[in-house]
Parts: sequence; structure tokens; C-alpha cells
Amino acid sequence: MSRPLQFVIYVVLAASVAGCQKAAPPEFNTDQVEWLKQQKLFLDGDDQYSAAYLKEIPAIMEASLGTPEHAWFPFNPEGDDATGNIVNPAYLKMAAGAVSSGEKGSPQGLYREHCAECHGVTGDGAGPTAALLNPYPRDFRLGKFKFKSTAQRRPPTDDDLRQTLTQGIAGTSMPAFDLLDEKEIDALVDYVKYLSIRGNFEKYLMIEVPNLDDDPFFSAEEQAKWFDPISRSAEATLGADKKEHTPAVDYEARTQVAKQVVQGIRDVIGDQFWEYVVDRWAAGDANVTPVPARPAAFDAKHEQYQALVESGRALYLGNGGCVQCHGADATGMKQADDAYDDWDNHWLKSPGVDPTDRKSFKDFRKAGALKPRVVRPRNLTLGVFRGGGDPETLYRRIANGIEGTPMPAATALSEDEIWALVAYVKSLAVDSKR
Repeated sequence: MSRPLQFVIYVVLAASVAGCQKAAPPEFNTDQVEWLKQQKLFLDGDDQYSAAYLKEIPAIMEASLGTPEHAWFPFNPEGDDATGNIVNPAYLKMAAGAVSSGEKGSPQGLYREHCAECHGVTGDGAGPTAALLNPYPRDFRLGKFKFKSTAQRRPPTDDDLRQTLTQGIAGTSMPAFDLLDEKEIDALVDYVKYLSIRGNFEKYLMIEVPNLDDDPFFSAEEQAKWFDPISRSAEATLGADKKEHTPAVDYEARTQVAKQVVQGIRDVIGDQFWEYVVDRWAAGDANVTPVPARPAAFDAKHEQYQALVESGRALYLGNGGCVQCHGADATGMKQADDAYDDWDNHWLKSPGVDPTDRKSFKDFRKAGALKPRVVRPRNLTLGVFRGGGDPETLYRRIANGIEGTPMPAATALSEDEIWALVAYVKSLAVDSKR
């Protein structure tokens, strides 16, 4: 038998044996990129105690927020009023876990079924297909979202996330999930929020490491109480599912344990992380930027419409600052070759990193960072606007800017000037098709 044929047979047999073995459940990946960045910023690259913290932090995360199989959320306000919850526990259970059907045929594992292939199980934007896509899928862990109705440094509303899910994002690989029913969409919305808050929480734990003076977050006794899977006081197994032979989990009991762990963290590092990680998500629709009524001249049939468009053009080329990136021809080809968005900048701006020198960030790539890509402004002549192209949405894009990108908020422009810019931008797509 030839060696090539032997090799093929060996590979086939090995794959067959592996297929017979039950795969281990997926785990949330520790944010190694963030950890490396913190080492460069605050630890001068010293990793003498990295191993201890890189064991304790994942244990804290699991105790606080669970696993991809069983997720819970300790940051909801106390009480039974679900209307005040940031994340609905019932929706969290629908979205987490393996793809299956629960009681009465309700869907389970929605995130893994519809989202993980691109966004990854951890929500890090590094799923199996991510490197092939342009732009990359969103990394939810930064807690930043481009397409929303809120100002920068404010999270999107549930309706913002619903719109992205049901309409997709034009010009990207993000499809529309408009065939899912309302509860399934709401479950995915809550799971995206969960992953974002989880990522922010993990980041803050890593930021606090230099302040601990080599001490752990929790004592050895506390770690044994909360983190050892065997000795957790509220593992609360309620008996085995006869079909799967896996213990059931008492989510309410585990959530109470998680709240105690989170309170322990607050006792150690204080409440400074709470506002950014949790409180800002609780404001909901109160964060929405109001949009004033369109001027009468915005109607293309109005006698002053052309004058409005011309005033928008003057702003575009002048005080509006748009031409600097989008170019005089509005094709977006004038952007500098060193412009990156925050999903790259959050590690590219680390000490010693040069975006033009691959060797300088080889360690970040090894830690899991995707190859950095320059972000390009929108080609306004195409009439394709990611996140929506209706006048009100474009007004907010100009007024608020686009978080995480070089697109700034137009804080120096009046409401009328912003509407004039919207009129001009809308006219560009019409003119380009003539």
C-alpha cells in the first residue's frame, strides 16, 4: 500500500473515531488580547504573576455569569419586576446553550445557531468565518456599537439592536433575521447585551490587577467556596435529565451566588466599574437622541428644496468637515491609510506597537487579535448606508457621529445645518444614478 493512501486511510479513520466521541461543551475564551494590552500598559510586560490571575479571573467570570451552556445574570435590580431588568433571564436561557428544543418545543441555543459562526461563542467577533469577512463581525466585548440612536459612550437601545437583527447591515455579511419570531429576536438582543456586559466586566477585572499588589481578588477560602465546581454551595443540581445524563441547574440559586460574588468584587475594587459596566445599560430609551422635525424645505417638491441642498453642499465642503474624509466627490477614498476603528485601536495603541510593522504586534495576533484593517468612510454616492438610510437615522449619524470610528459628532452644527447636510447626502445618491 502506498504511503499517500495509508495517510488518507489514517485521516479518515481518525476522523471517524473522533466523530464517535462526544465533544466537550464550548467555553468562553479569556480575553488574552486585553490581558496582553494591560501587561504592556501597566505591568511593563512583567508576567510573573499572570498565571495566578489568568486562573482566578475566568473562575470569577464563570461564577458571576455562567458558561455558554448555562448563563445567568447578576446585574438585574432586586425584585420580581421583569420590566426593570437589563436582561430577561428567560430570554437568556433561550439564547444560551446548544441548539435544541426546550419544554413545549421552545427553541434553545439561538445564539449558537444564528450568531456564533461569525461572532464567536464568546462574542469576540472571531468566529470560524470571521477572518474571511470584510468588515469583521462585531466584537461585542468592547461594549461599543456603531449603529444606534444614542450618543457616543451610551449603549444602544433594545430597539436599536432589534433593528440590526431584523434588517441586517447593508454592505456587510450581517444578514436580516426577520423570519425569527419576536421572542427569538428579543432573546438574541438580551444575549448580545449579556456578552457585552460580560466583556466589560472581564476588562475591568484585568485593569484592576496592578492595584492588587499581587494579592488575589478572593482569599483561598473564598475561592474554594465560590469557584470549585464540586464545592460550590449553590450548584443546586436537581437530578439528572434521563436523556442527556447531565445535571439540571437551578438558575435562581446560581444567580444568587453570582450576586454574592459580584458584591465581593465591589468590596475589593469599589463601585467605579459599576456605572460603565451596568448602570449605563439600565437607562434604556432615556439615552435616545431626539430628532427635531424636518424643515418644510426638506420635501423635494418644496420651492426651497434646492436651496437647502446647496446650503448642505457648502457645509459638506466647508465648516461641516465632511470633505476631509469622504472627499469632494463623496466616494470616501480620501481617508488616511492609518485610520483604524476602536476594535483595532484598543490594542494597536499599546506601547511598542506600529500598525505598519507586523512584527511589532505578532504577540497580539498570537493572543487572538485579527489582522488590523484600515476603516474606510462610506461612499455616499452609492446610497447604501449601514444601519439605515432614512433621514432621521442620517440626522443622528451626523449629530452623534459613529461610535468607535473616526466619524465625529457634529457638535458645532445647528439643527438646521444638520438637516441641510442630510438633504445634500440624500441628493448625492439620487444624482449618482442619473
